[in-house]
Amino acid sequence: MTDVSVPNSLAAGGFRVGSVLNRAASVLSRHFLIFTVVSVAANLPLILVWSHTEPVARAMGRAFGRALPPVAGYDILIFSVGAVGFFLLNTVLSQALIVHAAFRAMSARPINISESLTVGLTRFIPILLLSLLMGIFVFAGSVVLFVPALVLMTVWFVGTPACIVERLGPWSSLERSAELTKGNRWKVFGLLALINVAGFFVSYVISLLLAIAPFGDVVLRVFDFILNLLANGLWGAYYTIAAVVAYHDLRVSKEGRIDIEQIAAVFD
Repeated sequence: MTDVSVPNSLAAGGFRVGSVLNRAASVLSRHFLIFTVVSVAANLPLILVWSHTEPVARAMGRAFGRALPPVAGYDILIFSVGAVGFFLLNTVLSQALIVHAAFRAMSARPINISESLTVGLTRFIPILLLSLLMGIFVFAGSVVLFVPALVLMTVWFVGTPACIVERLGPWSSLERSAELTKGNRWKVFGLLALINVAGFFVSYVISLLLAIAPFGDVVLRVFDFILNLLANGLWGAYYTIAAVVAYHDLRVSKEGRIDIEQIAAVFD
C-alpha cells in the first residue's frame, strides 16, 4: 500500500506537473512537523549569514575600490562560518535526510529520523561533491548568461534522489538526472518555476507585513529572522520532496510502472 498513489496517466507514460505538486504537498502536510523541524534546523546557520551580510557587503565594496568604512575580520569570519554551516547542514539534512524520509512517507512506512540521518551520513561525501558540482556549474552558467543556469537546474533537478536511491557517484547522478528528465524538461522547468515563484511570493508577503508592522527596529529584525527562517525551511522541505516525487514519476514514465515500495526497499 502506498501513501501517495500513482495516477493512471503516469502509469501510461505521462509526467504531470500538477500531480507532482499535489503529492509533494500531501507528503509535507502529513508529516509537517518532522519535515519543518528538520529543514528549519538545517537553515539555522543562515542567522549568522543574515546578521553579517551588510558588513561583508561593505568589505566587498572596498575590494572594488569604493570608499567605505572598514570591516572587522570577525564579521567576515562569522559570515563564512554561517555560509559553510548552511551548506553542510543542508547537504545532510535538507537533502539526504528528507529524501529518505519522503520515500518512507510515500510508501506508508513510519519515518525514523535516526535511520534517515544514517542514510544521509552514509551518502554525505557523494552528495557533498554533487552539490559542489551543481553549484559551480550553475554559478558559471549564471555569470555567462542566466539561461544556461536555468537549463542546468532543470536537467539536474533529480540528481540528488538519484544519488541517494541508486547509490551513484556525483557525475553519474547528474548524468542519470539528465537521462530521466530528457523528453520532459519543459515540464520540469515549469515545475521549478512554480516552486520558485511561490517562494518569492512568500518572501514578498513577509516583507510587506514587516514594512507595515508597528514595531521597533530590534523587534522587526527578530521577526524578520524568524519568519524568513520558517519560510526558507518550509520552502526547502517542499522543494526536496517535490524532487523526490518527480524522480519517482520520471522513472515510471521512462521505465514503466515502478511501485514506490521497490524504491524504498533499497534502503532496507
